[in-house]
Amino acid sequence: MQRLGVYGFSVAVALAMVSPVLRRPPVDSFPLSTYPMFSTARPPISQIHTLLGVTASGEREVLSPTLISGDPWAILALETVLAAKRGGPKRRRELCEAVAARVAADDSRADALEQIVFVTETYDAPAYFFGETSPQSTKVHATCPVPPR
Repeated sequence: MQRLGVYGFSVAVALAMVSPVLRRPPVDSFPLSTYPMFSTARPPISQIHTLLGVTASGEREVLSPTLISGDPWAILALETVLAAKRGGPKRRRELCEAVAARVAADDSRADALEQIVFVTETYDAPAYFFGETSPQSTKVHATCPVPPR
């Protein structure tokens, strides 16, 4: 009888551990993780919201997280951009101008960039990794000049 109780308890614990995997949609939970960031199907089209620097010749350059948010952490730069995107045209313009001011104050970037653009770029994610690195489309939300030094 005691053995039956031990077996029953073992089966119950095993089922409890496996239960997050059996839920629909799968739940990322203790004690097992389904790693949904890797196991969930993603659409092939991705949108990237960011600010870019534009040179005198019209080339666009990716800006560092420090120039975008004033902080070296990429996640903070991303959240700064997303908050401005959600905040509407006024917030986008304010962020654009703040980034332009940081670029003007940066000795290594001030002479190279003439303008800052707040954009949403659309990419075909699988194609990107096979060499098609140009965006499929670009929507400009705000532009502002880099102020003179």
